[in-house]
Amino acid sequence: MSKRGSYVEYASKTEFERENVLSGSGSALSACDELQRLGTRRVLFICSKNVKKYKIYEEMNEKLTKMGIRIFSFEKEPGLLKQSVIEMAFGMFREYNCDTVITVGSTSDIDCGKMVVAMANTHSAKTISDLIGDGHVKDGKNKLCCIATDAGASCATPFSEFISEPNGKWVMCRSSKIVPDIAVIDTELSMRTETEAAVDSALTAFCEAVEAYVSPVSEYYPLYRADAAVACGIIYNNLTNMRKNPEDSFLRYKTAVGGFYAGLSVRKIGIGYTHIAVHRLIERYGDVHGATYLKLLRHLLDAEKEVCLSALAELARYLKICTQNADDMRAAQNLIDSLDYICSKNSEYIKLPDLTEKEALSIADEVRREAADFDLYKLDSKAFANMLMAACNS
Repeated sequence: MSKRGSYVEYASKTEFERENVLSGSGSALSACDELQRLGTRRVLFICSKNVKKYKIYEEMNEKLTKMGIRIFSFEKEPGLLKQSVIEMAFGMFREYNCDTVITVGSTSDIDCGKMVVAMANTHSAKTISDLIGDGHVKDGKNKLCCIATDAGASCATPFSEFISEPNGKWVMCRSSKIVPDIAVIDTELSMRTETEAAVDSALTAFCEAVEAYVSPVSEYYPLYRADAAVACGIIYNNLTNMRKNPEDSFLRYKTAVGGFYAGLSVRKIGIGYTHIAVHRLIERYGDVHGATYLKLLRHLLDAEKEVCLSALAELARYLKICTQNADDMRAAQNLIDSLDYICSKNSEYIKLPDLTEKEALSIADEVRREAADFDLYKLDSKAFANMLMAACNS
């Protein structure tokens, strides 16, 4: 089923502990009670400067203080997560002898918290680089509570992604030990997220779920494939309305739940070719998530339609994109066309660089090598390079 040394092999032997999920308006305050129950004594908040101005942040601080819990704060700048930022946050965590991290923010903030707790629990790790790869994080007494402010998947994933320094490579730490102890979806906070960021994170989660569903590995994990289908359904059916009505808290809530399901789906299945390609593009051109990710995925699925025809058709029928009696080829094509429609509705968020053939081939070779970590079907580098150029240069 899986190649020796791959993430899929690691995940197949790993049990994921039950994650405590709190959702709804004001649920961030309920997290304080859960942390007290877990024995928290000293907390490090990781969040942006803007988050510290929110009333609910102040209310959390007051409640924790009344519980006798000491509070410290690390202000993280917006943008892609860098290794140096993790090191600074971990330095503060260790200096103040904290036992718990609370992150309030997007994927970048959550991933920072994951790595801080991973370093704190893994005493054998001398540097953050020691934790890159599969299963290098140890269990420990330090706890992690993640309060998501967007519709990203990170609250549920066993992954943390960041830019390694000084080489500038986009790398991943993959371990069941970095799944948060508590995940919070609170509309009091998600409503404050800018529409562009909310849409971008939802599209990224949608793409992750689609790739999980069509992955050959998903055949061995029907429950995780079901999570992917649920994520696709929730985001597909609510994203357009959320964009039109950004002040609707229930739509924000539903897309955030969709993102959480997307995170669940990748635990055993892993990531797909397009996700890996996005990593390589980030190294060269900066942040290219969201609608950009979707455009790349649309071109990949079109190019490799016959390889995953059955899965694409099943997903199209589940999403009611086609009639139930449509043949597989027609159903799969309808799904791909629907991705075109979503791209057209979010075209202002698409920021792709023009790629030369040399650059595209270089990225394709790197993607092909990394794909072995996730037991993905073999893809010809030249064909993948052509797909990249078609997506980026169209």
